[in-house]
Amino acid sequence: MRHLAVLPLLLVSAPAMASWPTDITLSGMRTYDGIRAEEPTEDAYRALIADLGTAVANQPVLPADTTGISGWDLALSTTVLFARILDEDEPTHWQRTHPEGDPQSTVFLPTVTARKGLPWSTEIGVTAGWYGGSHQGVFGGFARLSPLEGYKPYPDVNLQIGYSGYINNDELDLGVMDVGATIGTQFAIKRFRGITFSHWAPYLGVSLLQVRASPKLDAATAAEVGALQFGGADADEPALTLTRLAAGFQITNNKALFRCAAAWIPESVPTLTLGIGFAL
Repeated sequence: MRHLAVLPLLLVSAPAMASWPTDITLSGMRTYDGIRAEEPTEDAYRALIADLGTAVANQPVLPADTTGISGWDLALSTTVLFARILDEDEPTHWQRTHPEGDPQSTVFLPTVTARKGLPWSTEIGVTAGWYGGSHQGVFGGFARLSPLEGYKPYPDVNLQIGYSGYINNDELDLGVMDVGATIGTQFAIKRFRGITFSHWAPYLGVSLLQVRASPKLDAATAAEVGALQFGGADADEPALTLTRLAAGFQITNNKALFRCAAAWIPESVPTLTLGIGFAL
């Protein structure tokens, strides 16, 4: 656990090392490198919304158990989105929406997450973060319930519902509702003489993400680039529904904690989240 001391440097410095602005701009999507697409770039826009939904959604970084009625924790995390930036046939959605048309293959989202335990194996939490290298951010919250918790040898089961929004983009409103389930357990890590100093809690999770997006463009520009409204009363199409599979673990040592989670959405791209924090 002594190696955890270097993790704050990694978590904070990763986005700072990026030398690229990553503001998402929709209005110029149809033209890339001086070449105008023959048709509105609707497919590229749809792929962009799926990837942004993957990044903005509450990440699956929590184990299957709750903090308990009197417990709470606070953690600093960084989520890495492994973006598909190159295509042999035509520019990708990341290239079309990047200010200079030259995006990096990874996007960093540092976040702070706090959660508080409540009665009856429930808890609530809030997340706030920055879309690395841009003027945009994310903000969301969630509620969790463990109908089965602490009954060894049976695993813990947790249900979650949450919402997270993409904020401060002048050309796009986007929000993601997540509904999911997590199954996992906890193992004591014993040091000596039967005294337990830390625990390891691996878990698997599945969730459905419902992505709603509304371009903040005038009608002519939206039609020009193929920007549709997904979800809502005046939607062009229903909200995008994505299935997310996840696996991860949490290690606690007294009050310190370390989290690691990997997630994959077949319709989008994989993510990796690392976090450190403390629990009481």
